[in-house]
Amino acid sequence: MKNPANCKLPKKLSKLAALALEDLKKVERSRRYVVDMGAWHEPADENDGLCYVCFAGAVMAKTCKLDRNATEEAMLGGPESSKFQALNYLRTGNVEMAYRAMHGNGLPFDDNELVRAASLDRTVPPYVGVDEDKRGNRAWHEAMRVLVADLKLSGL
Repeated sequence: MKNPANCKLPKKLSKLAALALEDLKKVERSRRYVVDMGAWHEPADENDGLCYVCFAGAVMAKTCKLDRNATEEAMLGGPESSKFQALNYLRTGNVEMAYRAMHGNGLPFDDNELVRAASLDRTVPPYVGVDEDKRGNRAWHEAMRVLVADLKLSGL
Protein backbone atom coordinates (compact mmCIF):
# COMPACT_ATOMS: atom_id res chain seq x y z
CA MET A 1 0.00 0.00 0.00
CA LYS A 2 1.25 3.47 -0.90
CA ASN A 3 2.11 5.96 1.80
CA PRO A 4 -0.53 8.75 1.71
CA ALA A 5 2.13 11.32 2.61
CA ASN A 6 3.76 10.64 -0.77
CA CYS A 7 0.73 11.66 -2.84
CA LYS A 8 1.43 14.26 -5.51
CA LEU A 9 -0.81 17.29 -5.72
CA PRO A 10 -1.11 19.91 -8.49
CA LYS A 11 1.46 22.72 -8.55
CA LYS A 12 -1.02 25.33 -9.80
CA LEU A 13 -3.32 26.88 -7.23
CA SER A 14 -6.32 26.72 -9.59
CA LYS A 15 -5.86 22.99 -10.20
CA LEU A 16 -5.31 22.30 -6.51
CA ALA A 17 -8.48 24.20 -5.59
CA ALA A 18 -10.51 22.40 -8.27
CA LEU A 19 -9.26 19.05 -6.98
CA ALA A 20 -10.14 20.01 -3.41
CA LEU A 21 -13.67 21.02 -4.44
CA GLU A 22 -14.19 17.65 -6.12
CA ASP A 23 -12.83 15.80 -3.10
CA LEU A 24 -15.02 17.86 -0.78
CA LYS A 25 -18.10 16.87 -2.82
CA LYS A 26 -17.13 13.21 -2.40
CA VAL A 27 -16.74 13.68 1.34
CA GLU A 28 -20.10 15.44 1.57
CA ARG A 29 -21.79 12.46 -0.11
CA SER A 30 -20.05 9.95 2.12
CA ARG A 31 -21.59 8.57 5.28
CA ARG A 32 -18.10 8.07 6.73
CA TYR A 33 -17.03 11.72 6.73
CA VAL A 34 -18.35 14.98 8.13
CA VAL A 35 -17.11 18.35 6.92
CA ASP A 36 -15.86 20.49 9.77
CA MET A 37 -13.65 23.37 8.64
CA GLY A 38 -12.08 23.40 12.11
CA ALA A 39 -10.66 19.86 11.79
CA TRP A 40 -7.94 18.89 9.31
CA HIS A 41 -8.51 15.12 9.47
CA GLU A 42 -9.81 14.02 12.86
CA PRO A 43 -9.78 10.24 13.32
CA ALA A 44 -13.06 8.44 13.57
CA ASP A 45 -14.69 8.71 16.97
CA GLU A 46 -15.30 5.30 18.46
CA ASN A 47 -18.92 6.26 19.20
CA ASP A 48 -19.97 7.52 15.78
CA GLY A 49 -17.34 6.02 13.43
CA LEU A 50 -17.08 9.28 11.50
CA CYS A 51 -14.01 11.18 10.37
CA TYR A 52 -14.14 14.98 10.47
CA VAL A 53 -12.33 16.82 7.67
CA CYS A 54 -11.87 20.35 6.36
CA PHE A 55 -11.28 21.51 2.76
CA ALA A 56 -7.67 20.30 2.84
CA GLY A 57 -8.64 17.23 4.86
CA ALA A 58 -10.97 16.17 2.06
CA VAL A 59 -7.92 15.98 -0.22
CA MET A 60 -6.05 13.98 2.43
CA ALA A 61 -8.98 11.57 2.62
CA LYS A 62 -9.86 11.16 -1.04
CA THR A 63 -6.89 11.98 -3.28
CA CYS A 64 -4.16 10.95 -0.84
CA LYS A 65 -6.17 8.02 0.57
CA LEU A 66 -5.35 8.78 4.21
CA ASP A 67 -7.09 6.18 6.36
CA ARG A 68 -10.01 7.74 8.21
CA ASN A 69 -8.62 6.43 11.50
CA ALA A 70 -5.34 8.30 10.93
CA THR A 71 -4.53 11.85 11.97
CA GLU A 72 -3.37 14.59 9.64
CA GLU A 73 0.08 14.68 11.25
CA ALA A 74 1.75 12.54 8.58
CA MET A 75 0.27 14.69 5.84
CA LEU A 76 1.15 18.04 7.40
CA GLY A 77 4.74 16.95 7.84
CA GLY A 78 5.03 15.59 4.31
CA PRO A 79 6.31 17.10 1.08
CA GLU A 80 2.90 18.49 0.10
CA SER A 81 2.14 20.15 3.45
CA SER A 82 2.42 23.67 2.03
CA LYS A 83 -0.39 22.85 -0.38
CA PHE A 84 -2.67 21.80 2.45
CA GLN A 85 -1.95 25.09 4.17
CA ALA A 86 -2.69 26.89 0.90
CA LEU A 87 -6.11 25.22 0.78
CA ASN A 88 -6.74 26.29 4.35
CA TYR A 89 -6.22 29.94 3.34
CA LEU A 90 -8.07 29.57 0.07
CA ARG A 91 -11.29 28.28 1.67
CA THR A 92 -11.68 31.71 3.31
CA GLY A 93 -10.83 33.69 0.15
CA ASN A 94 -7.30 34.64 1.20
CA VAL A 95 -5.67 34.03 -2.18
CA GLU A 96 -2.48 35.97 -1.45
CA MET A 97 -1.70 33.89 1.64
CA ALA A 98 -2.65 30.71 -0.24
CA TYR A 99 -0.13 31.64 -2.94
CA ARG A 100 2.54 32.41 -0.34
CA ALA A 101 1.87 29.12 1.48
CA MET A 102 1.94 27.13 -1.74
CA HIS A 103 5.36 28.52 -2.58
CA GLY A 104 6.81 27.81 0.83
CA ASN A 105 8.25 24.50 -0.32
CA GLY A 106 10.56 25.80 -3.01
CA LEU A 107 8.13 26.24 -5.91
CA PRO A 108 9.10 29.23 -8.06
CA PHE A 109 7.92 32.50 -6.54
CA ASP A 110 6.89 35.18 -9.02
CA ASP A 111 6.21 38.77 -7.89
CA ASN A 112 3.74 39.32 -10.75
CA GLU A 113 1.84 36.20 -9.75
CA LEU A 114 1.80 37.37 -6.15
CA VAL A 115 0.24 40.68 -7.23
CA ARG A 116 -2.37 38.80 -9.28
CA ALA A 117 -3.06 36.51 -6.31
CA ALA A 118 -3.53 39.48 -3.96
CA SER A 119 -5.95 41.07 -6.44
CA LEU A 120 -8.14 37.95 -6.18
CA ASP A 121 -8.57 38.13 -2.39
CA ARG A 122 -12.25 38.16 -1.46
CA THR A 123 -14.75 37.39 1.24
CA VAL A 124 -16.10 33.86 0.99
CA PRO A 125 -19.27 32.94 2.89
CA PRO A 126 -18.52 30.56 5.75
CA TYR A 127 -19.05 26.86 5.29
CA VAL A 128 -21.72 25.97 7.82
CA GLY A 129 -21.05 23.61 10.70
CA VAL A 130 -22.04 20.01 11.18
CA ASP A 131 -25.38 20.69 12.87
CA GLU A 132 -26.36 23.85 11.01
CA ASP A 133 -28.58 24.49 7.99
CA LYS A 134 -26.80 22.96 4.99
CA ARG A 135 -28.31 25.44 2.49
CA GLY A 136 -25.55 27.84 3.48
CA ASN A 137 -23.03 25.51 1.90
CA ARG A 138 -24.42 26.30 -1.56
CA ALA A 139 -23.21 29.89 -1.20
CA TRP A 140 -19.76 28.68 -0.14
CA HIS A 141 -19.55 26.23 -3.05
CA GLU A 142 -20.64 28.87 -5.55
CA ALA A 143 -18.09 31.36 -4.20
CA MET A 144 -15.37 28.72 -4.45
CA ARG A 145 -16.37 27.76 -8.03
CA VAL A 146 -16.10 31.44 -9.01
CA LEU A 147 -12.75 31.70 -7.23
CA VAL A 148 -11.39 28.64 -9.07
CA ALA A 149 -12.53 30.13 -12.39
CA ASP A 150 -10.84 33.44 -11.52
CA LEU A 151 -7.65 31.62 -10.56
CA LYS A 152 -7.65 29.84 -13.93
CA LEU A 153 -8.27 33.08 -15.82
CA SER A 154 -5.38 34.76 -13.99
CA GLY A 155 -3.02 31.88 -14.79
CA LEU A 156 -2.54 30.88 -11.15
